Amino acid sequence: MKYCLLFIFSINLIFSQSIEKDSIIDSAIKYYSNGEYEQSIQEFEKLDIKKVKRIDFYLKYSEAYFRIGNIDKSIEIANQGLLLDEKNYSILLNLGLKYRFKRDLNNSRLCYTKLVEIYPDDFQVNIHLSNLLNQMEEYNDSLKYAKIAFSKLEKDHALYNDVKYSIAILEYSLNNKIEAKKLLQELLNSDYQVTRDDILEEFKIVKTKNN
Repeated sequence: MKYCLLFIFSINLIFSQSIEKDSIIDSAIKYYSNGEYEQSIQEFEKLDIKKVKRIDFYLKYSEAYFRIGNIDKSIEIANQGLLLDEKNYSILLNLGLKYRFKRDLNNSRLCYTKLVEIYPDDFQVNIHLSNLLNQMEEYNDSLKYAKIAFSKLEKDHALYNDVKYSIAILEYSLNNKIEAKKLLQELLNSDYQVTRDDILEEFKIVKTKNN
């Protein structure tokens, strides 16, 4: 009977601690949502990070540090979350963004490449990787992922023409000028605002409909 009571007490204690932990996390996330990042961090730091199993804890804790300008701490916390779930979409995406913000382009690339391997048909991860590779001046690979992202979009998608424009500029950068001209002409015919006047002048394209 004594052992039974001890067992029940242990279960109740664990359950109570779990509720308390969730309550602290929820409170910290609420502070974060209200823009009270310092207070949010204080709440998060009441917990032992190694014992927390909630992904939203790591995401918001990391983001709170990012919002106050502590990029290194933000990355450190996000990497802790990656230990919990190494294939987590949100953590890998956020890590990629934070490394890129820090100009640690190689680690950013590792995050985006892993995401593309796990989620090859995801528009967002393909366009993030394309943009990063463009920044790294790896235009062939940037074009490859931009085209994959573009293939996932419907024509009425808000970013359809933006991605098409990125592809046109990449084609131009790679000296594929016939394809670049074709895409730019299509964009102009759809009233898209092309900002590279130098290219338009080179191609003798006029910014009017039905030209």
